[in-house]
This record gives sequence, structure tokens and C-alpha cells, in this order.
Amino acid sequence: MPLLVDEAHGAHFAFHPELPTPALAAGADLTVQSIHKVLGAMTQASMLHIQGNRIDCDLFF
Repeated sequence: MPLLVDEAHGAHFAFHPELPTPALAAGADLTVQSIHKVLGAMTQASMLHIQGNRIDCDLFF
């Protein structure tokens, strides 16, 4: 079963080793991050990250 993680406030985790492990590095298949909450964004902005072969990327485009 694919693992989807709502990492809304965790977009910055990958930038320093003392922060929590990012969801993708911990093995998640798909994660959603809201950049406007903790990183710089001019307006509300989010990112969808997909890794592995459990998620059909063609479904999102």
C-alpha cells in the first residue's frame, strides 16, 4: 500500500541533519509540502513529491 505523508510544515527538514528525517528519506512514496508555511514563496504554494514505483505519475499530469 502506498504511503502518503502530509508534510505541510516539513519542507525545510532536508536542509539540516539535526532536523527530523524528511518523509521521502524515511521511505514514503508520496509527500505534500506547503512551501509558503516555512520556506519562501510569494503566494500560497505547495509541492508534490513522488518516488518509487507504487504511484503512477501519469495520474497526476
